[in-house]
Amino acid sequence: METHEIRKSKRGYLLRSAAERTQWVLRYKESGQGLAEFCREHGLLVGTFYGWLARAAESPQRRRAKKSCIAFVEAEVKGAGGGLDSGVMELVRGDGVRILLKDAAAIRVLGDWLKEALSC
Repeated sequence: METHEIRKSKRGYLLRSAAERTQWVLRYKESGQGLAEFCREHGLLVGTFYGWLARAAESPQRRRAKKSCIAFVEAEVKGAGGGLDSGVMELVRGDGVRILLKDAAAIRVLGDWLKEALSC
């Protein structure tokens, strides 16, 4: 007989493994019941279960991408017109995606956004 360690959150909620969440989602889909009814019958929180459903619908690639706060890719920085001092900057990713920043204010906004993104 298998034994499973019962884990609880700091607030006292049961913590379910990925396999357990998947089994619950499959049971729900096979039940034909409404979400609220199924959760009430099995003592599950509707909001939590809704999150499990959303995660089950996501592709594995998207889940991996969401785990990292920011991804870095190599980009080429080109000054347009008079070089970087002209207040115009173009970022070009290897796959051809371009971001054109046309003034110093836009460049400052990008810098602030990157600082914020790196702090998460």
